[in-house]
Amino acid sequence: MHFVYVVISQGNDTYLDLTYLSAKILRASNPSSRISVYLDSETLHFIRTNNHLLEEVIDYFVPCMTPDKSNVFKSRYIKTRLRKWIQGDFIYLDSDTLPIKALDELKTIKESFAACLNWNNEEKQNYCEREKAYFEQYALKLPQFYVNGGVLVWRDTAFAHDLSDKYIHYWDLAATDEVYYDQPALNEALAHFPDAEFTLLDASYNAQYLANIKSSLDAKIWHGYFSNQSSMSHYVQTGVQIIQTTQHLTSSWVEALLSKRLPYVFEDALDEAVAIEYITSLQEELDRFYTIDISSSVSILKCLKQANRIAVFGLGQSGKLAIEYLERHFPHKLTMVIDDACEGYYKNKKIVKTEDFLKKHQEEIDLVVFGKFQRLNPLLLEHLKIPSCRLQMIE
Repeated sequence: MHFVYVVISQGNDTYLDLTYLSAKILRASNPSSRISVYLDSETLHFIRTNNHLLEEVIDYFVPCMTPDKSNVFKSRYIKTRLRKWIQGDFIYLDSDTLPIKALDELKTIKESFAACLNWNNEEKQNYCEREKAYFEQYALKLPQFYVNGGVLVWRDTAFAHDLSDKYIHYWDLAATDEVYYDQPALNEALAHFPDAEFTLLDASYNAQYLANIKSSLDAKIWHGYFSNQSSMSHYVQTGVQIIQTTQHLTSSWVEALLSKRLPYVFEDALDEAVAIEYITSLQEELDRFYTIDISSSVSILKCLKQANRIAVFGLGQSGKLAIEYLERHFPHKLTMVIDDACEGYYKNKKIVKTEDFLKKHQEEIDLVVFGKFQRLNPLLLEHLKIPSCRLQMIE
């Protein structure tokens, strides 16, 4: 298989290191692959004169003539023209992807073009506001499926070249107004062909985990959106940090990464196990779209797992949702309910008032749980001597 990257950099950003990280992982997971980088002459000169690590893993550097404009312009100019310039089938990869599994199945695709849904989400508006503005500005129509441009399978067919011509046309149109996003142009090109020879890839081939964590577990290609902020470290970030610090990626680090089930860096095995269990439960709820903060979720679930006796505060809507969640996932741990407006029992659990709980029952409980939108009780917070958490993941 022929894999292709595009990079434009003079070493004052992370793009060369990102490309090296991705290609290094690709070389380990798909050792027989042919890997090319398309770039401009200035970028190639920097790589050669500085002995950049990219030279270790790339088979071919292909310098391209581009207009003398910004790096962003040059990279998109080249990316949109790859199908026009390359002979044979190829797979384009963004530099912030981590191809951690064998990708042999991509060779069997018969259609002329293949890609994954943007954000791994089937919602109708699975695109950001700036992309929406692009379509509105140029009065363009959306395709049936709005795809992400980070992993693209291009066959060398007549239709693929027709699609490429439209891709170039729509990108050039926007570029005259200094709008250089290539993804809207790609999707408008697809919309131009209602009967496109197109395969919608499984989300695992372009798991955009910072947009939708449901796609991250056991994916074949992680797509890290390096420019996006995340509360939890992930391997796209840490890989680049290691490269910049040590100028090297050890084979043991690479091998360890290939065995990972999630793209996040966890402090211990329990955190990782909790995250796997949580995301597995999300995958079972196919109609839900999640962008939840994975760090908060793991922290909360770890508290729930370590507690043996749990009390829920409040019988409002948030409190009842928390109780339903605990009954579903931790059925034997819910011990009592704290509420000042109700008496008796709720779902066979004793209801106690805040003051009574603090005086008589606090030692019976390991953890107090609040619903996502539960208003906190000042008296409880002031005198609570045991851990508490708020179930942020419950909607």
